[in-house]
Amino acid sequence: MSKKPSKLIDINHLWTQFVVMFKQENRLIIFGVLSVVLYSILFFYSKHPLLLNITSYIGLFAVAFALYGVVIIHCIKKKYCPPISCVIFFAFIFHAIGIFTIPLFEDDFFRYLWDGYTFFELGSPYRHAPSFYFSDVAIPSLMQANLNQINYPDIKTIYSPLLQYSFWFSYWLFPADVFGLQLIYSVCNMVVIFILAKMINARSLLLYAWNPLIIKEVAFTAHPDILGVVFLVAAFYFFAKNPKTSALCLGLSVCSKPFAWVIAIYFLLRFKRAQFVIFFLTIVLLYMPFLFNDSELSGLFAFGRDWEFNAAIYSVLTYAMSGIYAKMVGAILLLCLMVYCFNRLRRTSVFNIRADLLIGGLILLSPVINPWYLIWLLPFAAMYHHLWPWVMSFTLLLSYFSGINLGSEDLAAYQLPAWVKPTEYFPVLLAMIYDAYRAYKKERF
Repeated sequence: MSKKPSKLIDINHLWTQFVVMFKQENRLIIFGVLSVVLYSILFFYSKHPLLLNITSYIGLFAVAFALYGVVIIHCIKKKYCPPISCVIFFAFIFHAIGIFTIPLFEDDFFRYLWDGYTFFELGSPYRHAPSFYFSDVAIPSLMQANLNQINYPDIKTIYSPLLQYSFWFSYWLFPADVFGLQLIYSVCNMVVIFILAKMINARSLLLYAWNPLIIKEVAFTAHPDILGVVFLVAAFYFFAKNPKTSALCLGLSVCSKPFAWVIAIYFLLRFKRAQFVIFFLTIVLLYMPFLFNDSELSGLFAFGRDWEFNAAIYSVLTYAMSGIYAKMVGAILLLCLMVYCFNRLRRTSVFNIRADLLIGGLILLSPVINPWYLIWLLPFAAMYHHLWPWVMSFTLLLSYFSGINLGSEDLAAYQLPAWVKPTEYFPVLLAMIYDAYRAYKKERF
């Protein structure tokens, strides 16, 4: 009868494996550790925010991108696929640091916390704009502090039901504390990473999992877009394996943000009757609690009508025409892109939706481009070999140089200096030209 290995032997074996892995993967581990140190510095400054200005803050993320870029270039040049376990381990550490970091140069999370409070305590986040409660003495002091820091307090919430449920859940776990949101969304992103690990190679996974913009916008500043993205990525993953689960996930995703509808249309073209039922039933069930209590539509209409921030193509169009015509041209261009993707899909039996092109086009044509919009793009960009989305993930950090973050008296709160947009989008344009040249060269030769 053979002896069972002791715990000591197991530990020695694990240690031996770790040493071997370290020797083989030392460069990856070194840069992973350096990134941990950098994110830890950001954690320190979040406890002492007066010591850090916006320039230094973006500078620290620029260093994070430099470390990330060196690792990616090394992997591409050496045709090296890192161990998935190592990629995921460091991604987990990055998120763990982020969720304990107080968001800096951000104020969106105050709205999320407020929506969670009004949903949990008052029954609906859609009934009134935050300013309605300014003089309400019944609001707890902790929530009053959050209420006073909400941007655009006269506009009702724009966030869809799925996100509202996450705000509710966060309030139930940790009332008036952004930590709950950071924890929920970090878990969602780790799920995205695990799903992508089954869909793409380790090098492409590294490209997404270690991307500093993703780490920042999800773990450090709690942007909820990742909740819709995790279900959209899951819808792709389950489409062939479990179509009904795919339909459920897609229904959940479109209840998070209108972005998802650009992709959902192509799923619907391939759905069978049972999938249609599950998809629409999911939407109805999520919206049902709000049917008689207003919805996000009034806030979204105000957002779509009045807001412009950091636009790319839309901004160029407004030099030649009014805003309304620029939006119409943008909508036509997006429709043309959708028709092109439809024709590609129609010509093959393989379910190959170019979500990177569709979401990328939607973002570039939008009157508002916030850095966290790329959370929708980058998981799909990791499935293809284009440079421009990754360049954009770096350059969009410059949009944090707004009037409110600079403390400028010459700029409105959410106005950008004149140099920001050219500096952001010119490198993206160069990357697009490079991608087009590479595609042309590949097709020709």
